[in-house]
Amino acid sequence: MKKHVTRKQNDRSFILLGFVSITILFLLYSRIQDPSVTSDLVESLNRFAVGFYVLLLISFGSITYGLYRYHQRKAIKKRDGLLSIIAQTTWNNKSRKIFIGTFVAYGMFFFPIIMMQLFLQPT
Repeated sequence: MKKHVTRKQNDRSFILLGFVSITILFLLYSRIQDPSVTSDLVESLNRFAVGFYVLLLISFGSITYGLYRYHQRKAIKKRDGLLSIIAQTTWNNKSRKIFIGTFVAYGMFFFPIIMMQLFLQPT
């Protein structure tokens, strides 16, 4: 007989933590919009910028991990809701390969078009 181990479902907390930390980061960043930048302040702003981007990347990772866990939980539980049906359909390897192929194809097609429009604008 199989034992079902119930784990704490903290996928929503990862998503919420990511969005809250991004909000706090941008609130901190908005307070440093002083136009008078001195040479002494440049090194401090550089460290702040690096820390900002590192924490922003960690926040995006938290959101991604939370969405992954939420998708996994919806795919494993056999319910009749719309999100559960979509999660069950997209959970298998064939669907993942199709999504990755579509993502790469759109990137290869639209990225050069957008870059040409940005850099080859008539002046």
